[in-house]
Amino acid sequence: MESRIHIHDVLALLNYTVVRRYPESIDINCPVCLGRKQMQDRNGHLNINLRKEVWRCNRCGSSGNAVDLYILFSNEPLTRQEAVAQICNQVSLLPRPPKPIQISAAPVQEQAPLEVRHIINSELLTRLKLNTHHRTALHNRGLSDEFIEWAGYRSLPPNGCDKIVRKMEQDGFIPEHIPGFYLSERNQRRFMNYSGGILIPVRTADGLIQGFQIRTDANRTNQKRYYTISSVKYAGGTPASGYIHVIGKIRETMFLTEGALKSDVTYFLSGHSMIGMLGSNHWKTLKKLLLTLKKQGLKIVINALDMDQFVNPAVANASQQVHKIILDCGLRAGKMIWNPVDKGIDDHYYHLRFNDNSNQTAWEQLAYD
Repeated sequence: MESRIHIHDVLALLNYTVVRRYPESIDINCPVCLGRKQMQDRNGHLNINLRKEVWRCNRCGSSGNAVDLYILFSNEPLTRQEAVAQICNQVSLLPRPPKPIQISAAPVQEQAPLEVRHIINSELLTRLKLNTHHRTALHNRGLSDEFIEWAGYRSLPPNGCDKIVRKMEQDGFIPEHIPGFYLSERNQRRFMNYSGGILIPVRTADGLIQGFQIRTDANRTNQKRYYTISSVKYAGGTPASGYIHVIGKIRETMFLTEGALKSDVTYFLSGHSMIGMLGSNHWKTLKKLLLTLKKQGLKIVINALDMDQFVNPAVANASQQVHKIILDCGLRAGKMIWNPVDKGIDDHYYHLRFNDNSNQTAWEQLAYD
């Protein structure tokens, strides 16, 4: 009976708002996520794949099929058998829904090899500039002009960079199978723009640009600011798979946090070599990276995720997963905490460097297993 229940049947029974709509999926607010200040999800972290009929919350990690989705939204604890019975009873009372639109599934484009991605991504950066507004924002994070140029930050124009992409192709830089690039309805190649923002290179331990994050110029309350640039949901697009940012020399002790820019700022202000996760679900990629770095001399990994891990269940769960993976790799695990007034480790070191903590005491503690 459960196999006959479709995601569209369940969606017809639920009370939800579509935050974002894509050709094959929708983003809605997760009913169980609690973010900062214990506030409910307002940024549409829960993605429902309408073609595969599965869903996943990219913040808390909850996932499942149509029945699991019904249970997630239920106000009472339900067994699967009870959930199936309730769905069948309610669906039988509803008018017969129109036949779901058949979505033609475009084949997923595999990423180009890392070396090719680095060449194309580097070429894109050489053709973009960093505007004054974005440079000032990076200065306000504590970064110098020299470091800003070395890191390769650029401004992504709010109206896109179609002319730049066309000129790249004319010059022989064909961005095929590169995350962020896709084909328009007129079969012209474009690059995602997210209405503008700061383009942040995501690098490997060897310094190669594997992809990008963007800090968008969005300023609406509760709107997500950081995205890993991917074009998988567009024609001719390519997914960005499990990137992890590394900055600094491979050392016996390295610090781990979330975000490429946060890692860069911390490295610049503290000198710590950094590992920056781009999401809380890239566990296989993290384990593979740590094992590789271990062969190059890494012995200790310091967990330096945000201090809201003590009030945010999603961050707390990520912190526990990180700790487990570090130990599974045969490495020594450490944990760093600091004054929780500073949410991120970058904020902490900014205040230490610039004495911008006049009304509070800056402190930090390290503990090891």
